[in-house]
Amino acid sequence: MCKFISLLKDKVLISDGAMGTMLIKKGLPRGILPEEFNLSHPERVSAVHKSYLSAGANLITTNTFGANRITLSRHNLGDKVESINVKGCEIARSVVQNKAYISGSIGPTGLFVEPLGELSFDDACNVFAQQAKNLEKGGADLILIETMVDIQELRAAVIGARDATNLPIIACMSFSAQGGSASGGEENLRSATGTDPKTFVAVMEPLGIDVIGSNCGCGLQTMLKVANILCEETSLPILIQPNAGVPRIKQGKTVFEATQDEMANYALSFVHMGVNIVGSCCGSTPEHTKAIKERIKGKKVKKRKGKKIARITSRTETIEFGKEFIPIGENINPTGRKKLKASLKSTGSGFEEIKDIALKQIELGARVLDVNVGVLGMNETKLMSKVISVLENTVTVPLLIDSSNEEVFEQSLRIYAGKGCVNSITGKSGTLERMLKLVKKYGAQFIGLLIDEKGVPEDIDGRMKIATKIIHTARDFGIRNEDIIIDTVVTPVATNSRLPAITLETLKKVKEEFGVATVLGIGNISFGLPNRGIIESAYLTQALSFGLDSALINLFYEPVRTAIHTGNLLTGREKAEVYVQWCQELPPDKDLN
Repeated sequence: MCKFISLLKDKVLISDGAMGTMLIKKGLPRGILPEEFNLSHPERVSAVHKSYLSAGANLITTNTFGANRITLSRHNLGDKVESINVKGCEIARSVVQNKAYISGSIGPTGLFVEPLGELSFDDACNVFAQQAKNLEKGGADLILIETMVDIQELRAAVIGARDATNLPIIACMSFSAQGGSASGGEENLRSATGTDPKTFVAVMEPLGIDVIGSNCGCGLQTMLKVANILCEETSLPILIQPNAGVPRIKQGKTVFEATQDEMANYALSFVHMGVNIVGSCCGSTPEHTKAIKERIKGKKVKKRKGKKIARITSRTETIEFGKEFIPIGENINPTGRKKLKASLKSTGSGFEEIKDIALKQIELGARVLDVNVGVLGMNETKLMSKVISVLENTVTVPLLIDSSNEEVFEQSLRIYAGKGCVNSITGKSGTLERMLKLVKKYGAQFIGLLIDEKGVPEDIDGRMKIATKIIHTARDFGIRNEDIIIDTVVTPVATNSRLPAITLETLKKVKEEFGVATVLGIGNISFGLPNRGIIESAYLTQALSFGLDSALINLFYEPVRTAIHTGNLLTGREKAEVYVQWCQELPPDKDLN
């Protein structure tokens, strides 16, 4: 662990404030990138750094916010990526020497990543990797990814920076109050592309960032709400850099009205919540930094536990495992479905069949959608990429990527805008390690299937050995328990009537010994038998009594939908009032006596 990260355990650090507005005061002309001053007027950039250092900042941010290849190219500076980033770090180093840490600033490209825009995820990763590499070359102590409004671009920046450097990474997102006033009230805190703070945490934590935070975007009161959510959701160190109040237009000029004293008071509130690094953003000055420094002087870091819970996300929605049973719609799978298979094979397909199945499953109660597009003779990697894009533009629920193809897994995890989940990884040596490496790199959730080279063990001990192997290997890769879901494997009752009980007993033991979330493919129990929905509903009810957290189920079976509510009621996961409310939508019971 580097000295900077170790320091955050006990000491509250101060980050500096705005750069652009300070350079405007020093003569930056309209239409000229602030980053260009690194080459043309380094002494003016140096003067800004000196003023923040003198005010008490422990982190000095390089003047490289827009120094990525895409932004620079708009100003005919695309060939200056290396020189501007390296020079920006050198200017900062010449000022701070070893008196403060140098944060290598990386901002957004101004383009949206697919499927919202035309910038491919791979291109975005390459752009950010190039900038991060040059910041490290210039002497930055850490990478500060800031003012991101799209979770997919932020993922690309983190992955690109991690591939290119070994520096600590701070990842910040900007939020605004949607549906409420910027000064308070009932707010729906979201980024510009719809991500809320809880989802932001869920996506970032497993990517291996060192500090998480928020900057810009909203007023002080709203940032207080953002900080509070971050402190509740994560145990990672947190950075908060609010604007100097809500920007207002006065006499044709943008004005930030928060006083130095007001900013300092809020900084103290952030520290009391458990924030580790406080600073300021747009409209702030060294005077704001000085006031913050004086107000929080001597304050210790408040210890936080955060949450340790299995969760997967889409861009806009987080699903947590363990609090309630999570139904996963299993029907986007061509196996045994001729119409769906034909839709996947159609070269001119708009995937209307898939959209229809997805929306109907959600209407019937699916909280997550399993997606399997394995069709003989089709390029599964390209097909899965297209289907993910279509579904991300159709539904808001998270997707479960279902394939046995490693290439499909990697490409899907790259392009999926959220914390993806792969279904599934077995205990087969070699394959297990390769797949877990991908899970770690892309910050994903995974389902561990209790199968190895010999198949599915017919006893509890055999299955537990595979569970132990999968979980311990995952830990060796730095994957947390909360990023693991175990499937104890449902086999057809028609084949061996003894094994369904083994599956449930193993599930109970997995939860007791490892504390991880669980899932089952309930539909397998009825394979080859008539009235499948009745069998599946009965087994699902049993599984819920053993502590099952989620299941791939066919929600088009009415008995299965009924089993969810009755099982939740009988296991204490659903209050009687909720059950009664659900029953009101059903036909009344008939008295047969």
